[in-house]
Amino acid sequence: MTGAKLWILLIVSLVLNAGANLSLKAGMKSMPINGSILQLSTILILLQHPLILLGLALFTVSFVGYSLVLSGMSLSLAYPIMTGGGFVIVVLASLILFAEEASLLRILGIMFIVAGIWIASRY
Repeated sequence: MTGAKLWILLIVSLVLNAGANLSLKAGMKSMPINGSILQLSTILILLQHPLILLGLALFTVSFVGYSLVLSGMSLSLAYPIMTGGGFVIVVLASLILFAEEASLLRILGIMFIVAGIWIASRY
């Protein structure tokens, strides 16, 4: 796989992974969990929720894509981009979708992560 295709696949996998986390959060917000998450009945209820199923599907596709990325890109480059980029997307989307708050320090941290991703991908 060529360099450009690997970068595109990394970005797609990153966005899918962030989407999976957001989907699971949305699904779990609407789930009344009464008892242990490890109970079979609770797990079966979770596996029937459309947003949770969507999250699992997005995680699966992201896993396959990221695995392919790792076959041709160094882990020391791919992993910080995958995790840092995913963090930035999830935090920003959580502000909008779930009305979560962001302190000035969190925003500053996000800016450092973006700068770090840019530096790591260039050098």
